[in-house]
Amino acid sequence: MKENNQGEARYGKSIPRCAVSTVINVLSGILIGALIIFTLGISESTVLRVIAQVISILFYVVMIYVGAWSDGDRDRNLVNFGRIEKDLLKGLKFGLLAMIPFVLLTLLLVGAMYAKSDTTALILRSVFRILNFNILLFVNSFMSPDEVTWKGILYINLFYLTIPVISCVAYILGYHRVSVVTKLIYKKKESDKKKKPKYKY
Repeated sequence: MKENNQGEARYGKSIPRCAVSTVINVLSGILIGALIIFTLGISESTVLRVIAQVISILFYVVMIYVGAWSDGDRDRNLVNFGRIEKDLLKGLKFGLLAMIPFVLLTLLLVGAMYAKSDTTALILRSVFRILNFNILLFVNSFMSPDEVTWKGILYINLFYLTIPVISCVAYILGYHRVSVVTKLIYKKKESDKKKKPKYKY
């Protein structure tokens, strides 16, 4: 094991370190989502646009969930060995920290609202939309590209609240080693067994 990871292996990742990891996971989800939106979302088909946005948000959620679940799973072992104290709210804490950089992005929209120059306002709005390309279709559903409203800013910040919510839930599930995917697959297999006809020979 690398020397700079020994402290992490023994005492776990600190809340700020978990927050940084979460930010990276969110950015990865944004990148994947943006590629999906660019591929399918530019279509004139409303159905394809909706599908693209749903898939994009799904990847966004998965990237946050997987990272937080792993943190919870690792911390459970450290708690059992007495390395750290149990803190089921840790996911919420680092999720709130990770949300801050994305909330600050909405300052671009606030600046666009009060910009004296139309060109400046356009640049600020464009930069925000480029940085949030993965939810572009979602944002367009309640706020026009040519305007900024406080209501729209509120909706966007409510969306960013998914970061601490998902982190909190995923961390707790990871701590208790509850795998949602495994349960879904297991239930599907069980239902298949029940539906499968039994033959007597």
